[in-house]
Amino acid sequence: MEKNIPFTLAQSQAIKKAIYASVPKEKHQELNQLYACLDYDNYSPVKRFEEAADIKGIYHRYKFPNDMEPLEYEALMKPMRIYEVIERGLNPQEDSLALALQDQKPQSLFAVRKMYLDLVELNPELKKAQISPTQVRSYVAVISGACSGFPPEDIIEFSYAKGIDNDRINNEKRAFSKML
Repeated sequence: MEKNIPFTLAQSQAIKKAIYASVPKEKHQELNQLYACLDYDNYSPVKRFEEAADIKGIYHRYKFPNDMEPLEYEALMKPMRIYEVIERGLNPQEDSLALALQDQKPQSLFAVRKMYLDLVELNPELKKAQISPTQVRSYVAVISGACSGFPPEDIIEFSYAKGIDNDRINNEKRAFSKML
């Protein structure tokens, strides 16, 4: 039986390359701007809160494939997060870029699903999260929650939030991060 091989940095870079290849050259500057917005510089508001308040017991430490650090695992997901942004309605300046990007969405969906399955295999407490199998953002939410150290109960609850509730939770999370 073949051993399950976790998603790698080389695979993440190959997806980024395929995404750029699918977009006309005249759209690369706009794609660069969109891609730059995906940098994840808000690592674990939960951990930072624990440290600032000098309390313990909120942050949850997850296992990651190949003993990766959470930020390292989060970074693997960066190319696929382009589709998270589009799915959330924060489309690029022009719809033509969003349309060009759709060619590579199946590959990105497959990759982020692989990352999710690798994570859940090591952390079965996340299996109860509700996933929409056709949405990149659904997988990203669970993976990002784990990378940030949110308790499994919070990640699962967040996965069930829809529409206005989802927007409210995201706004509260951003406000909490700024407060810290």
